[in-house]
Amino acid sequence: MDYKSALFSFDGRFNRMQYFGWTIATVVAATVLALILVAIGSANDATAVLAIILGCIATVGYVYVGMAVMAKRLHDLGYATINLLWIWLINLASAAFHGTSETLSLLLSIVGFGIGMYLLFAPGQTGTN
Repeated sequence: MDYKSALFSFDGRFNRMQYFGWTIATVVAATVLALILVAIGSANDATAVLAIILGCIATVGYVYVGMAVMAKRLHDLGYATINLLWIWLINLASAAFHGTSETLSLLLSIVGFGIGMYLLFAPGQTGTN
């Protein structure tokens, strides 16, 4: 599978190692980009605004790529792509409750971590989905 279909398509499936590899690759790329944007943004006010705009665009791209990668892993496990919604909502709710209810935020973080570990370690289905 080429990188374009791996990162930008919601079709297909990833086994455990492919999911792990593409997830690590996207995290490393996002970290390097964030460091570059911090360096650009620290020069002066004009570059800070540019870095913020580029950071927002990069964040949208990172979320899209993350969803595409996760969709492929869900397909390998026999689940529909629509399950992305509640998985992302759990993670968003965990962040949203961080300032108001630490207990709920922690509980949702634990659930999100469990889902992540399941996606990483559960064996995929054999055959086609």
